[in-house]
Amino acid sequence: MEKKYKDKLIFDELMIMDEIDRVCTEENIEYFLTAGSLLGAVRHGGMIPWDDDIDIAMPRNDFEKFINEAYKKLGDKFYLDYSNTNKKYFKSFAKVRIKGTIFREPIIAENIEWGIWIDIFPLDNISSKDIDKAKRNKEKIKFLNLILEKKYAYGFNANKRLRSKILYIVSKFIPAKIVIERRNKLMKKYNNDANDFYVNYGSQYFVEKQTHEIAKYYPTEYIKFENKKYKVPHDIDYVLKKIYGKKYMELPPIEKRVSHDPLFIKFSDGECVDFNKEK
Repeated sequence: MEKKYKDKLIFDELMIMDEIDRVCTEENIEYFLTAGSLLGAVRHGGMIPWDDDIDIAMPRNDFEKFINEAYKKLGDKFYLDYSNTNKKYFKSFAKVRIKGTIFREPIIAENIEWGIWIDIFPLDNISSKDIDKAKRNKEKIKFLNLILEKKYAYGFNANKRLRSKILYIVSKFIPAKIVIERRNKLMKKYNNDANDFYVNYGSQYFVEKQTHEIAKYYPTEYIKFENKKYKVPHDIDYVLKKIYGKKYMELPPIEKRVSHDPLFIKFSDGECVDFNKEK
């Protein structure tokens, strides 16, 4: 992606991030930059140069409070995408998007027009003694995610393997509500005050990388991100080492510097870019 388009995308995503930060501040909702966004803040002072989205996380209670408050509190330019606001939304985490924008990815069916976004991941509780249970839990959650993805995200022809085509057909006969309820129940299965670790089931990373001591998150701090400041866990070094290893400040090899590889973007100012034509 050319720098001029990357800068426009960052501008739009920071606009969303500012709105989320405003709502969270007003409603006393906790959030943290996480994953690549946390790494980008530390290593690059903002977005990782080849990244194209921002990720934040919220403890489950704060996440559900945000979901409930977003209807009333988000400004007119924004909307919440989650299973209770969009019948065809299949992710286990939420997104806040800009109305009127489009960010079309290769994996999404052509008839779905989703706007530029920020990801919001819920953090559920787990005991350090139950990591193996969390691993098994995530495998079940991944399978339920797959059913919903086949149901809404991929067209029949996008499923190259016979098994995937069969699952795509089967998914059409399974009510999404049942799958989502089962998934949410699994994610919140071990949530109680006695458990002292956060686990992010929505992350692409293994459970071991995304299971962190709750105490390492508090008291939260602010860090510079682009020309803004957003909240981060207290012990950033601990969190980043858990996810990326001790050498997280080193750049990865070029082949691992990947993005969402958009096919088409419509920015908040109305400019449209077809990246298939740009290539």
